[in-house]
Amino acid sequence: MDQFWGRLQEYFLPLILLPTATILFGLRKKSGWVLMASYLTYSVICTFVLTIMTWNMKSIGIPALDNLFPQTSLTTKTLTTLFFGGTLWVLTKAEIKKQYEINKQTLIKTIGIAILLTILLSAQLL
Repeated sequence: MDQFWGRLQEYFLPLILLPTATILFGLRKKSGWVLMASYLTYSVICTFVLTIMTWNMKSIGIPALDNLFPQTSLTTKTLTTLFFGGTLWVLTKAEIKKQYEINKQTLIKTIGIAILLTILLSAQLL
């Protein structure tokens, strides 16, 4: 059962959440903003953790295995983290919040719950 939830989170959650969030966000729905902010929070945390893991990763020492399993560059992971973080920062600007009728309490709850759920779902994979 743990494998099922891990696979759901890793593969299918972005495939379901991102298109739904994009459509609702494009329609200027409050739920679209909430889903988009949740997805971006999830992405920031996951890519940040992967950036740290890439930073700490060392070569196996066997050239054949190093070529078979190449590492993603640290620059790519860092830029991905900055992209998701920057997009989340834009969503929290006053003009965007006003457009989607998001108050500070909704903002804090959305990001807080997304952080908590991401940590809880990721903890079972470790």
